[in-house]
Amino acid sequence: MLEIGQKIYFKREGDFRLLKGVIIGANDTGWIVRGCRTATKITPPIHTIQAHEINTSYIPVKLRTRMYEKGHGGCGMSVLATESIRRQQLTVGRIGMTETQILQARAMLEIRRRTVRYLATQNRIVPHSEDFEFQELSSEYIVGQLTALRATAATATDADIKEFKRYLTGEVQDCKMMITIKRTSRTAAIRYLKQRAQYYQSHFDIADFEYRLAA
Repeated sequence: MLEIGQKIYFKREGDFRLLKGVIIGANDTGWIVRGCRTATKITPPIHTIQAHEINTSYIPVKLRTRMYEKGHGGCGMSVLATESIRRQQLTVGRIGMTETQILQARAMLEIRRRTVRYLATQNRIVPHSEDFEFQELSSEYIVGQLTALRATAATATDADIKEFKRYLTGEVQDCKMMITIKRTSRTAAIRYLKQRAQYYQSHFDIADFEYRLAA
C-alpha cells in the first residue's frame, strides 16, 4: 500500500530506467512524487505518477544480498554461487569429464592422499579415515582442489587444458594447471590446521599439559 513519505522507484512510458523518488501527495490523477536532483536540474522535479508505474519491490544492486559458495571452515575461498556454477559448466565442457571423475583420477588421488597424510602426521592427527579431524582435513583439501579446478579451467588456454588431460591420464608428471591446484588445496588445508590450533590453544585441558610434560 502506498503512502505519503514513502520512498519508491518509478518508470513512466519513455523512461529508459527506474527513477527514485518520494511520494509527497496525491490527487485525482495519481500520486505526486518528488524526484531526485540531476546534473542538469538542481531543483528536484515533481511528477504525477500512476500506481502501475510505481515499483516498491526494486532493490538497488549495491544493496542486494549476494549468495556465495564457500569452503569448509570459512576457508576464504568464497565466490558468487552463480559464478561457481558457470565455472563448473566450463570445467566439465572443456575437460570432457565430470568433476567427480576428475577428482577421482589416479593422479589427483595420489597427490591428495600423500599431502593430507603428511599434514595430518605433522599436526598430531591420526591419518585414518575414521578419525574425525582427518576427515575434516581431507574435506578441506578436496574443497580446495575443486575450487582451484574450476577457477583454472575457466581461464586456462586450450594448450593448458590439453596438458592437464594428459596429466590426468598419467602421460605427464605435472602441468601448469596442477601446480595451481596443488598450491590452492594445500593452502586450504593449512588454513584449517591453523584454525584448529587456535581452537586448542583456547580450549586446552589436562591432556595437553600431560603432552607438554612428556615432550
